[in-house]
Amino acid sequence: MPPIMKIDQFDNAGNTMTVIGCSTPAEIFVKFMPDVLLAKMFFHTNDKIIILRNKCKRQNNPTFKDLTLIGFHAFLGILIMTGARKDNHLTSEEMFSKSQGCPFYSSVMSERRFSFIQRALLFDSLAIREERVKTDKFVAISSLWDQIIANYEPSGHLTVEEQLLAFRGQCAFRIYIPNKQEKYGIKLVMACDAETYYMYNEIP
Repeated sequence: MPPIMKIDQFDNAGNTMTVIGCSTPAEIFVKFMPDVLLAKMFFHTNDKIIILRNKCKRQNNPTFKDLTLIGFHAFLGILIMTGARKDNHLTSEEMFSKSQGCPFYSSVMSERRFSFIQRALLFDSLAIREERVKTDKFVAISSLWDQIIANYEPSGHLTVEEQLLAFRGQCAFRIYIPNKQEKYGIKLVMACDAETYYMYNEIP
């Protein structure tokens, strides 16, 4: 999720005038994630839910039911809140813990339902993924990423920077840099807007 900045930060940011007139974080969010993009995610995620549900013994369990638009927005709201609270490094069990977690999460949905939707989340069609993966190592998110980039117009001043994104999972291009605090990760070459401090694009 791109950082939500104050409206006046955008006012002097060259071509980023598309958010002028927005008065709430929700209105800014829609500028980056328009309804047509959310509808695509919603449609493909429900396709994956059907596939996963058919593998379950108790298919009538509420955990495995189809997403509604309200439920999908609620799920996105939880993800945004994890970023705002800096909880995005926690496991879902820690997030929803009655003793240590945030009551907001469990008031929206159960931990099992959240984890199931997270597992089913899709940004494109599985039917064409097998062919695309031959030329795109980031096929799982590239469709979403490209559309978000297309919705942002940077100012006339960009700077190039590198970052090692800490990651120890299975990945064909994970690298090891011994002098870094987090030694394993994915190296990103980023183009950042020097006026809004927004990461405009990146190449892993």
